[in-house]
Amino acid sequence: MATDTKGLSPELEGKVLRVFFKDGEIAELKLLWFDLHENCKIGDYYAGIIYDLIQTNRPEEHTDPKAVVFWADFTEIEKFELVN
Repeated sequence: MATDTKGLSPELEGKVLRVFFKDGEIAELKLLWFDLHENCKIGDYYAGIIYDLIQTNRPEEHTDPKAVVFWADFTEIEKFELVN
């Protein structure tokens, strides 16, 4: 089964994006790593992005003081816009 990456790709690594999540969060972030593992022993659901959070409309959801970077599964993402 092919994973819907919502148009995100490895070429966007290092770019700043505005990501609209299905739960209503809108976050500006720097994409650090595009991670896609299709048909591997980890499973098809191990696919998403690792990012630095720049700003969000829901800061209360990112309160872990030990978090250096964040992960989002492609299934959580509605759409994105390129900021730069």
